[in-house]
Amino acid sequence: MESAFEGEDLKSSLKRSQFEELNEIIFSKLTLPIEEVISLFIQILIKSNKTISDISRIELLGGGIRIPRVQDLLASSYPSTEIGQHLNGDEAMTFGAAFHAANKTNLFRVRPIYIYEAYEQGF
Repeated sequence: MESAFEGEDLKSSLKRSQFEELNEIIFSKLTLPIEEVISLFIQILIKSNKTISDISRIELLGGGIRIPRVQDLLASSYPSTEIGQHLNGDEAMTFGAAFHAANKTNLFRVRPIYIYEAYEQGF
C-alpha cells in the first residue's frame, strides 16, 4: 500500500497456510450460511417440482470464492455437484439489475425474472 502513513509505504507478505490459520474461525462459520441458502433454494425447488438431485452445477459469484479453502468447503459439502466460477460477478449483477428494472416498466417486454432475498439473517 503506497503512502499508508506519512508517506511511508506498507509492504508485507503472508503465506496461504498462515492466512487460513488466521481465518480458521471464519471458515468454520461458513457452513451455516451456506446451509441456510441451500435450504431456501430447496424451498424454491419444491415449488418447481424439482429436487436437489436435479441440480448438476452451482455457479458461484463474489470475491470469497477465489479462496481455495472456500472452494474445498463447498466441494466437500456437495460432492455430486460441480462448483463453477465462470460468471463475471460485475456483469451478472449488471444484467440482473437491468432485467429487474425492465420488469418494472412498460417500455420493454422481457421475460419476468424474480429476485429472492436470502440475506435476511445478516450473515
